[in-house]
Amino acid sequence: MTPEAALALVVLGFLLTPVLLLVYPHGSAQTLTAISLAAVWANSTSGSIASWRQRRIDVRSGLVFGAATLPGAVGGALVVAGGVNRHDQKWSCR
Repeated sequence: MTPEAALALVVLGFLLTPVLLLVYPHGSAQTLTAISLAAVWANSTSGSIASWRQRRIDVRSGLVFGAATLPGAVGGALVVAGGVNRHDQKWSCR
């Protein structure tokens, strides 16, 4: 698979969740989202392997960008775990 084809499949993967919600209206949103994310992961992995074989990956830049995303990912998870108190719109821990 070419990296361009993998990118197209990743974009289509993001559309998979709404389609699954329409096709399976009684399925839980968490399960259908997990299915969609699994499809996006499979397509991304396939494209990464294809790019690796073509030596088109800049590993150093990937590591730098990966390290830069970690604080945001951890912070986002902490914010979601803490939640928002909807009564006074202030942040609070549950």
